[in-house]
Amino acid sequence: MRNLLVIGILAVSVLLGCATSQQAPASTATVQEERILVLGASGKSGQYILAELAKQGRNFSAATSNVERAREKAGADYDWVLVDVRDPASVRAAMSGVTGIISALGATTFKGDNSPEFVDYAGVSNVVDAALDAGVQKMVLISASGVTNPDHPLNKLGNVMVWKLKGEDHLRASGLSYAIIRPGGLLNAEPGKYRITLRQGDDLPYTSKLSVTTRGDLALLAIAALDLQSPDKVTFEAFDDRNLPADTAWMQQLTKLSPD
Repeated sequence: MRNLLVIGILAVSVLLGCATSQQAPASTATVQEERILVLGASGKSGQYILAELAKQGRNFSAATSNVERAREKAGADYDWVLVDVRDPASVRAAMSGVTGIISALGATTFKGDNSPEFVDYAGVSNVVDAALDAGVQKMVLISASGVTNPDHPLNKLGNVMVWKLKGEDHLRASGLSYAIIRPGGLLNAEPGKYRITLRQGDDLPYTSKLSVTTRGDLALLAIAALDLQSPDKVTFEAFDDRNLPADTAWMQQLTKLSPD
């Protein structure tokens, strides 16, 4: 989905243009008891999440719709699980023993079976429903800043933001414990290169110089949000802010967010 966002914004000639390596808080389950399922794991953001989970020694599986391709693309050492989020039965089959979910799902085309309607909305909805049935403790959904803006240029290219917002809304209405992260335009960079700031309200123009987010910091933030017990059921934006001092602690911002 992040590739799709970048392609779409370039197509309409719109500008898409942090945290320190602070450890996440302790999980409510031990590493032995937990099983984190990462969706969209072979994508660019997903790969940063997998690397950070491995670095932290966490127990996780990587979900993909094409295991062979994912191994070649993202590495063969991960526990790859075949999941087609468009198929409810496939999603349900992957939920055994899962305690938490991090979703970096995103459509790869503007039309057809892999479009935002079937991935960012129907696919996310299938995951949420299966997670509820399986007793999953929490889900972190990576969405996008600007998702509430009906005039966003990406809505001219497959209603990207419309369907992503519908996916968010399905999670919010489900009763499942969650955190929804809305990053800006994503940049490939390791965590800690820049400082990250958190906002709420989705009121930052997508043309703002602030509306970019590094994937390494996003990975740290997603894992921390999964572990965080309170506040629960939060939606927030996360952006790089290169003017912040080096000692800025995004974890403190995370714990002070307002629940939805």
